Amino acid sequence: MLELNPAPVSFDYAYKNGATPDTTEAIALTSDDVEAHNTRGITYSENGEQDRAIATFSKAIALKPDFAEAYNNRGIAYGQKGEFDHAIKDFNKAIALKHDYAIAYNNRGAAYRSVGDYDSAIKDCNRAIELKHDYVEPYSNRGAAYRNVGDYDRAIEDYNKAIELNSHFVEPFYNRGVVYHERHQYDLAIKDYTIAIELRPKLAEAYANRGVARGNMGDYGRAIEDYTIAIELKPKLAEAYYNRGNAYYERQEFAQSIKDYSKTIELKPKLAEAYYNRGEAWLHLGEWEKAKSDMVNARNMGINIITAFDYLYESITDFEQSNGVKVPEDIAEMLTPPVIATRRADLQRQAIELIEQLSAEKLQVVINYLTDLQDKEEWEATLELAGDPEITKSLERAEADVKAGRLKRWEDVRRDV
Repeated sequence: MLELNPAPVSFDYAYKNGATPDTTEAIALTSDDVEAHNTRGITYSENGEQDRAIATFSKAIALKPDFAEAYNNRGIAYGQKGEFDHAIKDFNKAIALKHDYAIAYNNRGAAYRSVGDYDSAIKDCNRAIELKHDYVEPYSNRGAAYRNVGDYDRAIEDYNKAIELNSHFVEPFYNRGVVYHERHQYDLAIKDYTIAIELRPKLAEAYANRGVARGNMGDYGRAIEDYTIAIELKPKLAEAYYNRGNAYYERQEFAQSIKDYSKTIELKPKLAEAYYNRGEAWLHLGEWEKAKSDMVNARNMGINIITAFDYLYESITDFEQSNGVKVPEDIAEMLTPPVIATRRADLQRQAIELIEQLSAEKLQVVINYLTDLQDKEEWEATLELAGDPEITKSLERAEADVKAGRLKRWEDVRRDV
């Protein structure tokens, strides 16, 4: 299973009177002016210092309890920390202070979507758009909410509108790419991810998702390139390691895939799929104990390892024949459906009991019969092939090529080694 990075929310900061000040000056300000605190808080938040931002916005609110913009901005800082309950409370306060506050409606909608309340998210985005028809962010956020409820057509309509309003806004391109991706329109998804990357070259998630789309199209080499860039930009992006591990697995570079699955587990210890996939990679390398350990962990974490194994292989025998290995009995039993395993054991037991009862003479008769049966099956398979009109035509064309000198028989060109 490939992990897709979800669509991001679009929060919108509020500067009093719409002014965007110089951030360096904002941090340097030390007065008790509420505007200075608000501006400084935005700068901290944009720099990823959410705790300092929250403290600064709180100072502004203490100085001016009806400062709607400061509540809005503190709500964003809480949202960036993942504390959406606090964020929603602050957006509620901002709206209570300023009933026509489109920005706060948009931000509360984004927060509602983040906690899975998609109906409330859509309602708030609708209100933001009613208040401000050319407001880009709520179109992007509403599109993301529509996507979450599976309404892909409306989601794309909203992303298209957001792009129409602002063709340099990254989120709708990225989010539309996610929708195309989930609809298996990988070529369109790749186009949108590429535009998002052009607009924001350090957007690691866009590289990671483009890698997933390329992997789904079988382009594992370029997928690995995208995952590698994503990891360079965001070294703790577990999904990029996991998906790169899958790409290496598909290329049968099992040692490399194991390294990436191990890093994924380090970053996300509860991702059961990473344990299972690493276990399967260990199987290919004949590292039986390590494979068994990972399979047991995956099973204990809720993975149906028999179903997962059957997704790629019809049976243990199929795996063994495909890879030229013999899987230990205990692992084979783990990966075999219980009914089949029980039936196989019963048949083996019955066969052994019957053989033990046979005399040497009768045993030889059985062996001769089984040998004749194998020869018969091979002969019947040959007749079946010979009866296929397409194969017959191919053989006739080959014989004609031999006679014309365009093709040589195997015995004429074979060289013993």
